[in-house]
Amino acid sequence: MENNLQKYYEYTRRANVEMCRLNNDFAFRLFDTAFAFISYPFAIDLNNAVYTGVHSLKPDEERLLTYLKMMASKGIDLKEKYKDLPEHLSYVSKVAKDKFPDSSLIDSDYVKK
Repeated sequence: MENNLQKYYEYTRRANVEMCRLNNDFAFRLFDTAFAFISYPFAIDLNNAVYTGVHSLKPDEERLLTYLKMMASKGIDLKEKYKDLPEHLSYVSKVAKDKFPDSSLIDSDYVKK
């Protein structure tokens, strides 16, 4: 477990550096690799992965939706978090409301389709 957490931190650190360099495609792949090492990624890393994924040249919609669902399952209000980021809202609107006990976290009426 300790070795996995160490690898997680190594990959997320590298991903954050690449994100700052605007290498979003590479950063997204690094986050994806990091998330394979632990069961429950930290919310800040999920958020950064979503950011890099949305701003990639070819966004991986399936992975983006997975990361958004993971954030919502941690109790993060997606509609509130991304209300000022229209490029994110198209993905937020696709997150299924029935996947979460508190469907108010994702309000399809709020998101413009």
